[in-house]
Amino acid sequence: MANTGQTATAKTTRARIADHEWLDKDGAVVDAEEAAYGYRYTLKDVAESFEWNFDKASEDARRMLALFGAKTLATNESSGVRNSDKYNGDPNSQMDSVKSRFATIESGQWTEEREGGGVAVRIDKDALAQAICLVLVAEGKKTQADIDSGHKAKVRQKLEDDPQYVRKTRQVPQVATEYAKIVGRPTATVDDLDV
Repeated sequence: MANTGQTATAKTTRARIADHEWLDKDGAVVDAEEAAYGYRYTLKDVAESFEWNFDKASEDARRMLALFGAKTLATNESSGVRNSDKYNGDPNSQMDSVKSRFATIESGQWTEEREGGGVAVRIDKDALAQAICLVLVAEGKKTQADIDSGHKAKVRQKLEDDPQYVRKTRQVPQVATEYAKIVGRPTATVDDLDV
């Protein structure tokens, strides 16, 4: 074997050779898989892209692609758990992850909101609703009476129904801090800044 000048641990950076885009029913690019009805594949240095549209595909094409996708997704999900540093060696956790992922898709979402990478801890939406309500009261946006008389339930339902709302609330620093306290995750403090 020829020596390529790279060690076994060296990583190579590959140039991106293709673009992948989700398309809505009208062929416009969308960000979320949940909003897509089509797909565009564009190779660099090739003038014409490939587009696939769900509404124009035959029933056989839909079935075969769905089965291929299901097989690939199940394998990827299981492998992701198994290859994670957090994997505990229990194969049931792989199967649980696969079942959970397919249930999420069945509910109309591509993925659940997750924290971290790899085998991620799913966001505790009850704790997140509590954190949001604590911040709303602390900032004077709502009273505790408002929270107790139904606003918390509205927030919790919005977290269930709207993935964008989940993402947006997680970006509010006060909410992230309160959420971390509620779920028992340590957070950094000003004392951690001292060198």
